[in-house]
Formats: sequence, structure tokens, C-alpha cells
Amino acid sequence: MSRHNSTTSSEGNVTMREHSQPQQAVPATVRRKSNMEEVQDELMHRLTLGRSAQKKFPVPCRGKQPTVSITYDSSPDDVRSWLETKGFSPVTISSLGVLTGAQLFSLNKEELRTVCPDDGARVYSQVMVQKAALEVFF
Repeated sequence: MSRHNSTTSSEGNVTMREHSQPQQAVPATVRRKSNMEEVQDELMHRLTLGRSAQKKFPVPCRGKQPTVSITYDSSPDDVRSWLETKGFSPVTISSLGVLTGAQLFSLNKEELRTVCPDDGARVYSQVMVQKAALEVFF
């Protein structure tokens, strides 16, 4: 923006004139993007890249872990093995590993929490999964 100042003096009066040129429109390619536009462009780029590249994450293979399940007929050794496979704490394994499958299935959630406060709820959940699996097969 340029200004042209002119001063006229006649009998002590000073008149100032300002001439300003209209601001030229800046082409869109030269204009700086706002932060929001930059974020939107990056998001669009990542979404587009994500669709085309389709990153594939490795799926954990469950075939390597032995499938151990318990039934009402399971021995204390079977129950202990099942508890170990499920990754329960040593205290839980020693406390519940002396029970048969039928005895373990007969315990409710509160009883399991009493015997093993840290793992009781999780043991109960896993026992319920085992019971449900048995019902499907019988």
C-alpha cells in the first residue's frame, strides 16, 4: 500500500491529500494457509494414505498356546494346569489348584473373591466362559 501526500498552502491553510492504491488480490497459491487448513490437509493426507497403504498389523497366533479347558470331571491337576495356562498368580494357583472341576464350578463370585482377592473376579469370569463352552457341547 503506497501513499502519496501532497501539501497545499494558501494563506496559512494546509490541506493534506492521501492517495491510496487499492490492495491487489493475492492469488490463492501464494496465500499462506491458516493453521486449520494445514491440519485439514494433513488429516486428509493421512486418511487417504491410510486407505491406500492399509497397514496390516500382525495378528497374534493362537495356535502356539495349548488349548486347556476344564469340565466338571477335571482333576485337581487339570484345574491347576488350566489356572497356569490362563496366567493366574501363584497364590491363586495354589489356592484353587487343589479343587476338582466340579468344586471350582460350584463357587460363586464372592467365594472366589474371598479365596483370592486379586484374581477372584477374573477366575469367576473364566469359569463362566468354561461353563458356557460346556453347555454348547452338551
